[in-house]
Amino acid sequence: MAAMSRNAAFAGAATLLVGAVVLTGFWILGVPSEQRAAAADRQRVRDLKAIAQSIHAMWEGSSPERRELPASLPQVRPAPNLQRLFFRDPVTEELYEYRRLEGAKYELCATFATDDRPEVSGARPGAAAFWSHPKGQQCYVLAASEKPQ
Repeated sequence: MAAMSRNAAFAGAATLLVGAVVLTGFWILGVPSEQRAAAADRQRVRDLKAIAQSIHAMWEGSSPERRELPASLPQVRPAPNLQRLFFRDPVTEELYEYRRLEGAKYELCATFATDDRPEVSGARPGAAAFWSHPKGQQCYVLAASEKPQ
């Protein structure tokens, strides 16, 4: 009988320990749906950066008198270091928004599922701060004449 209660106590303690580890993991990493949303947002930022790099490469690769921004996203050709570009949101499959502004300036927009601004996420601000975003739609104004961050 004593061996049975000792085994039951050990099993109960082990169950509590495993439960505590799982809960701690969710607390530190977030639940799987939050992790998927954050991963999709990281992909959106990678896509926008690649589009910006490609627009810059196209701008720099043309003669000064013929420089102009592409009329639409599908007209953007991948930069030499990229094999292909992704113009669509990885979850909704909607086209990212692109607008030509004045001169060499243009705007790229995406809708994000998470807020990764340093003041919210606790991350240290740095070079990636330009690409930080709130939850919801975020537009970035860039210049084709400047190398993207």
